Amino acid sequence: MSHSKKNAKNTKAKVSQINKLSDLQLPFVKEVPKCMNCQKKSSQFYCTKCKAYFCEECEQKAHSIKIFQTHKNFLINPLLVELEEENKKHKKQKENLCSLHQKPLIKFCSKENRLICVKCEKKCQRKDHITFSFDESLKYFKKKNKTLLEQIEKEKKTKRKTIKNIESKQNQLNKKFEIKLKIKMVKSLYYETRY
Repeated sequence: MSHSKKNAKNTKAKVSQINKLSDLQLPFVKEVPKCMNCQKKSSQFYCTKCKAYFCEECEQKAHSIKIFQTHKNFLINPLLVELEEENKKHKKQKENLCSLHQKPLIKFCSKENRLICVKCEKKCQRKDHITFSFDESLKYFKKKNKTLLEQIEKEKKTKRKTIKNIESKQNQLNKKFEIKLKIKMVKSLYYETRY
């Protein structure tokens, strides 16, 4: 028997076990948990002995060993799996929609500093806000960043000059202090030798 036919037979056997779920209490889940073995894929099976969720690949690996073949593995409700996949798609689409109007984000408003949809754009235009396409907004931000970087460099130069001035004055003060100290030492030596 080929490997794919064997897998199909195993899957059919597991699906037929779903009918026995009415007398079995599985943990209630609102969403499909990740496979407890690989932690990457969504689980498709629940093992009552292991009390663990498995993706199809990990379930086959784990329960292909003879001592684990007596474990009862049940297929998780396939509708729940589909629902989760739809939710993921919907969330991804929703990320690219305007939170106010549920329309695609197509432009950028410089005054409000956010991405906007067609309806928001009309409001922005009425308020005399400047809006940009994505390409224009990229250029805008590059220009803005360049300007900011230039300002930062200017401030750095000014601060470096200020630091140099402070260091120079500090050196001058140190020299004056050294001179005064030497003068005091000379005076004290002079008075000591004189008396």
